[in-house]
Amino acid sequence: VQQFDAQGRLLGGFPVLKHASGIAVSRDGLVFVSSITQHRIDVHDASGKLVRRIGEEGAGEGEFDEPGGLLFAPDGTLLVAVQCNNRVQR
Repeated sequence: VQQFDAQGRLLGGFPVLKHASGIAVSRDGLVFVSSITQHRIDVHDASGKLVRRIGEEGAGEGEFDEPGGLLFAPDGTLLVAVQCNNRVQR
């Protein structure tokens, strides 16, 4: 993950999961990164420190089979496009 200012200057960055497939930043500045091959979402603070992991491989609630795009809804709910489960999870 790399962060740039409005003029395009690099401000910093940090390494994330292999095969990252989606990224979204919450209102409080947490960085959510999905991995299509590790079937989970890692949550980092602004400095890159891993603060928690969400999900595991599967087809149930809170489980992912190749999570892709991430988006925060206007109410702050994280939406996850799960490619092989053909669904969007909240």
